[in-house]
Amino acid sequence: MKLYKFMQDRHWYEDIGHIFIGLVPMLGWLREHFQWPPGDTVSIKGVPYAPHDRVGDSYRDFLGYSIGATLRTAVLVGLLIWKW
Repeated sequence: MKLYKFMQDRHWYEDIGHIFIGLVPMLGWLREHFQWPPGDTVSIKGVPYAPHDRVGDSYRDFLGYSIGATLRTAVLVGLLIWKW
């Protein structure tokens, strides 16, 4: 599985931050919405193209948001079962 250096380089703290952002519903999506499209896009024959490094960075961001959302859901389900 290609992780685009998720938690494997000197910017690991940024990946941890994206996990924490993923704990809040919709916050990651809103953050990325204002940064989209990724990088300086160019059009090749009418099709937008984004640089590979920015696409990889977006992948890392969304992976962190997904991990945070999964943790949030697991905690909420755990609390529901515990209180039930």
